Parts: sequence; C-alpha cells; structure tokens
Amino acid sequence: MDAGINCYDSTDDIFDSLAKAKVDAMSGQYSNHWDVFDESFFTKLRNSNDLHDFRRSGLSKWLDDSNVESDEKKIASYFHTLVKTVGSEFYNKVAEPKIGKPSVFNVNDVVVDFNDLFLINFAFQIMPYVPCNAHPIIVEIGAGYGGLGVKLKKLFPLATIILLDLPEVNAIQHHYVKRNFNEAKILHFANWKKTHEKLDRVNISLYDFVILPGWLIEKLFDYSVDVVINTRSMM
Repeated sequence: MDAGINCYDSTDDIFDSLAKAKVDAMSGQYSNHWDVFDESFFTKLRNSNDLHDFRRSGLSKWLDDSNVESDEKKIASYFHTLVKTVGSEFYNKVAEPKIGKPSVFNVNDVVVDFNDLFLINFAFQIMPYVPCNAHPIIVEIGAGYGGLGVKLKKLFPLATIILLDLPEVNAIQHHYVKRNFNEAKILHFANWKKTHEKLDRVNISLYDFVILPGWLIEKLFDYSVDVVINTRSMM
C-alpha cells in the first residue's frame, strides 16, 4: 500500500532523527564511497515532491540498481526466471515496484522494477533462516532504501525489522517504511536519543521497525536478535 504524500505524519520524525544523528555521528562512519550527501541531496530530501518520488528524483541514486539498469530484455528474462523459482504467489505477496516512482517495465502486463527483483530473490533466500517463533527480530546492516526489510515484514507480520545505516539513508528508509506501513510503530533515532531505552529483546519487540544509525549496533543486547543480514555492502 502507499499512504500517499500527505497521509502520514512521519516527516518531522525523519528530519529530527537526521539532525540529531548527524550531530552524534562519530569519526570514520562515512567511507570515501559514501561521502556523497551534498547540499543538493538535502535540498531534495526536504522537497516533498522529490521525497515522494525519491527513486526518480535521485535521492536513492546510490541505493538502487534500477538507476543503472535499463536493458528491457535482460530484465524480462530475469523476471521470468525469478517467478519460476519463487512462484507467482510469493512474488505477488512481496513485489513493490511503484513507491518512489522508479523506472519500470511492463512484462506480460506485470509492472516490473529491476531493483525489486533483486530484493524479492533475497527475501526468498532469507525466509527459511527466520525462526518460526512468535516474534522474530531481524537486523539488516546496510538496508538501502528499506525494500528488503519491508518484504520481510510482509512475510513475517509479527517480526521486528531493524534497519542499521547512515543517518541520511535512515531518513529515506523511514519514509519508505511509512509509505508501505502507515500505522507501523517505529523506533527512530530522535526517539531513542530522548529515552536511551535498552535495545534488548523486550524493548525491541514493542516496535514494527527500528531504524537507527549503524553505530548503534553496539547497543544491541547479546541474544536479542534472531537473524542478521547484509547483502551487498560488505565487500
């Protein structure tokens, strides 16, 4: 679902968390590869139209393979192979090719987003490793714009999804999560900064999503999570 540009009130939380995390950012958190968040990025982030269309406006430029892949035949071939592997029911349950207005293709009357295909494949591979307990807690390190985390939440509705990333990326993740789950209860950095609540299993389980800067991984209590994921950011 897409709650729409004016249908949720997370904008203040997004920018409050970003500002506070930038103040607290420790030296060495940004590698040369991620020294990319210039003034134009923040201008777009604060423009409601650019944020709404974040996958077209350039805000997800470094987080999104759909920005670089445009070979329609290649995408169609990958789509058919993927559906054959995961099954149409799984595909339809987790596919999300529209939010953020990405570049898409029509394959056999199905709207297909190249980056979404990768995330569907990742979700299918990860699913067997998520324990069948009442409330699984899943951590993703380097979660992009939040696409995989959202898919895992669709597959495991009772799970808590923890997204750890740079503060600027957290802002986009927060926006994307709320577009998919408008009523989601999110622990964001500004909220955590105010309470400094323990990131143990009991407290984490109170939230649908926990979206925090990567350095707070040190605050996660031992044995508080079930699965930790990193797909492509730890080369």
